[in-house]
Amino acid sequence: MTIIFIVAAIVGLFFLTSSYLNRNWVLYTTTFGYQNYFQVINRLQSAGIIYKTKTPLGAYRNRDTFEDYTQYDIYIKKEDQGRALQ
Repeated sequence: MTIIFIVAAIVGLFFLTSSYLNRNWVLYTTTFGYQNYFQVINRLQSAGIIYKTKTPLGAYRNRDTFEDYTQYDIYIKKEDQGRALQ
């Protein structure tokens, strides 16, 4: 019983910490494939916008045709939203 409580407390602490640290970030866009990813990243970098990228589990690449279907979630800071949309 105490092990379950400890695990639940650790999981809860993890979610609270990640929510607190990510409170100033918003999802800018989701792209699929590395070519689209680098187009967006180059545009953000040339505008001087800081970004973070998350790749959800289950990223997929077709090995037969070498097509890349990897999902990239790109986050920017809330205060950069206006500059990013220009």
